[in-house]
Order: sequence, then C-alpha cells, then structure tokens
Amino acid sequence: MAKNGPIIILEEDEEEQELMRESMKELDFANELKFFSDGEVFIDYLKTTADSPFVIISSIYLTGIDGLEVRKKIQENDFLRRKAIPYIFLTIKDDMGAITAAYDLTVQGYFLKRYSQAEHTKQLKLIMEYWLHCRHVNA
Repeated sequence: MAKNGPIIILEEDEEEQELMRESMKELDFANELKFFSDGEVFIDYLKTTADSPFVIISSIYLTGIDGLEVRKKIQENDFLRRKAIPYIFLTIKDDMGAITAAYDLTVQGYFLKRYSQAEHTKQLKLIMEYWLHCRHVNA
C-alpha cells in the first residue's frame, strides 16, 4: 500500500462511478482514481502494473468475475497477495452470506452504499482517513 498510490474503484455502474468521482473531488484527495468495471481486466492490470495502489474499493457486482472472485484471485496469487493492498467492499448487497464470504476472504471492510452525495462523501472520508493514518507493512 502506497499512501500516494492510485485509489482503485471496482464498479460497473456509471452513475456510481460518477458519485465516487464527485465525493473524492469534494474530499480533495490527491490520489489518482482508477476505475474498472470488469474483474478480469482488473486482475490483469494488477498482475502487470508498476503502480502500488493505496486501496481497492470494490462493488460485489462487476462484469466478468464479481468482487468476491476478484478478492479470491488476489488471495490465491502469492505475488498479488504480497502487495497487501487494503480491499474494501462498498456495495448494495446486504446479505449475511455475502458479508461472511467477504470476511472469509480477509477483506478489511464491508460497507453498504449510501445514495445521497453527502452520506456517500462522509462514508468515503471515514474509509480513506482510516487508511491514511494506518500503519501498514507496505507503507
């Protein structure tokens, strides 16, 4: 985790992507935002990039493979797992099965999406500030 590295957003819905852009702009984080709607494309990027992402914020619903499968692929790959990038779900899926599956894959958070801009921005501020202040093995 590089605190100045890109913030990865795994989200297939364009309206949700725009909500994320607006919230991050309002919060004035200097990190570049990188959006992926397809889980397989993201895994390929992560395997080949020289970037050291700051955090991954993922929906469960993605094109190709879903967010849970993305996390599983990261955990099963030694190279990707050692990058130790915080992986957080920000999703509409509110069921205990998905929450349990996510934590079984050692995610660092599971949050339900907020739909007002103000609530969404507040939620992202809490998530981002936590990771900005957190000590981390790859910081």
